[in-house]
Amino acid sequence: MAVKREKGKKTVVCVDCGVLLTKDKAVLENNKYYCERCFSSLKEKVEEKIYFYPPEGFLRILCYILSFLSPLLGFILGTIYFSQNNKENKTFGKNCFIIMAIGLGVIFAFIIFSILFNLALFGINNLSFNIKEGYY
Repeated sequence: MAVKREKGKKTVVCVDCGVLLTKDKAVLENNKYYCERCFSSLKEKVEEKIYFYPPEGFLRILCYILSFLSPLLGFILGTIYFSQNNKENKTFGKNCFIIMAIGLGVIFAFIIFSILFNLALFGINNLSFNIKEGYY
């Protein structure tokens, strides 16, 4: 498919197949020019790569709650959805990771607080120091 150069019209090249096109017949996507055939196959490739769709509504809130309560589940959900190419999937996966990290922080703080509380409550009686004056 050859295109004659006309005066006043700019020509571009398709980045996939190398066909010479006039600028008005080319499709511009991400600062790259495509012919109609390559652009339609590019859209099909992008649509094929979406394996999972993120939950919506109540299920999304339920996934966030489960990510907070079970960091392992939050890590699994975040990994599955963040690895997808879709922007919405990446956002959902990133939110699962963030909520998982907050849940881990809360659990870690609770464990440290309970250890310190038990030491303060039961450990002080066992750590009594008998100070005697003079030589032993």
